[in-house]
Amino acid sequence: MFKLIFKPLAEIDIAEAAIWYNFQREGLGEEFLLALEAKFNEIQRNPYQFTIIYNNVRRAFQIVFLLVFFLLQKIMLYSF
Repeated sequence: MFKLIFKPLAEIDIAEAAIWYNFQREGLGEEFLLALEAKFNEIQRNPYQFTIIYNNVRRAFQIVFLLVFFLLQKIMLYSF
């Protein structure tokens, strides 16, 4: 399984997105976080299934929120 490493700005973006979703509808931020957690688990299990969008950058999730990650050997670095 791959190790996930989050840049500080990525953590801030995730928290701000959850707050924004909760303003749209109560509880939607929690649903967003659960969906994101499921996607993180999926990425850890098989990061190669996701589309390469540039060099070693892959896109895993895009609705209103874009989730991209860099695949570097056994470490994935999330950046927004």
